[in-house]
Amino acid sequence: MDNLSWGPTYTPTVIKRLLVVMATLSLLSALTNNLFVHVFSLPGLQEWLSLSWNGLRHYYLWQPITYLFLQPIDSYGIQLSYLISLCFNLYILWVVGTMVHERIGTKHFLALFFLSGLLAGFVALMSMRLVETYIPLAGPTASLLALFVVWAMFYPSNDLLLFFLFPVSPKFLLGVVCGVLAIICIASLDLVSFAFYATGILFGYFYGLLLLGLASPYEFTKPFDRKVLGVINRWRGQEENDTKIVDISTGESPEDEDAFVDAMLTKISRFGERSLTPFERQKMQQISEKRMRDHR
Repeated sequence: MDNLSWGPTYTPTVIKRLLVVMATLSLLSALTNNLFVHVFSLPGLQEWLSLSWNGLRHYYLWQPITYLFLQPIDSYGIQLSYLISLCFNLYILWVVGTMVHERIGTKHFLALFFLSGLLAGFVALMSMRLVETYIPLAGPTASLLALFVVWAMFYPSNDLLLFFLFPVSPKFLLGVVCGVLAIICIASLDLVSFAFYATGILFGYFYGLLLLGLASPYEFTKPFDRKVLGVINRWRGQEENDTKIVDISTGESPEDEDAFVDAMLTKISRFGERSLTPFERQKMQQISEKRMRDHR
């Protein structure tokens, strides 16, 4: 995908399937829900497929997955606002999902999408117990936020057009989205939505940091990144072993940055980029940023 384009030139098969399922279930639900409820006096697809305490009590065990593909509707069914929201979610999944998929592959992409949705749904249900407000959950917002965070971690400063008529960087866009969602939730005292959104954002961040070896797109959070990695390494008892950089060809520790970079490039050429540990990825990024500053 070019930096200043409206969408990717190639769409992975898994993204196409997710888009088709989401569009089909959402439109079918919106078109038939009032018919089932008001004419046949039966539960509509919204009730069957949304995530709710009532549904789980009736053993609708598919709901933690199906709610991710369902655009929420109101009593009026399909309206212009509904179609705009659905198209926006589909567009974000297409553009951001494709760019993330290109970097992490199908396995990590599906894990990121579904695990973030499952965890966010669980946290939202627990939040409902606290405030005693039981409402059905529908929509892929938490999963899209997780993808959004990983996208910004991969491309923090790349200017992209998206829906805008001017270039915008992913890290700026992510900050705006997080800020707007926080303001809306705080202003409306909506604990459930806040917990739902925050879980998606945090899951994306920790998935990127711990499993993909990425750093936060913001400089002020870099010390926190290093502390988290340090805690994880100490917890694993690997502070001395896994964080020690070894030249793969000689078995000795490289003494300078050039030797380290050469060792990592050798490791990548032999075993692929995913063979790098989070510490190694972070160190490579630090060296790259340092050299960029030195050449300015």
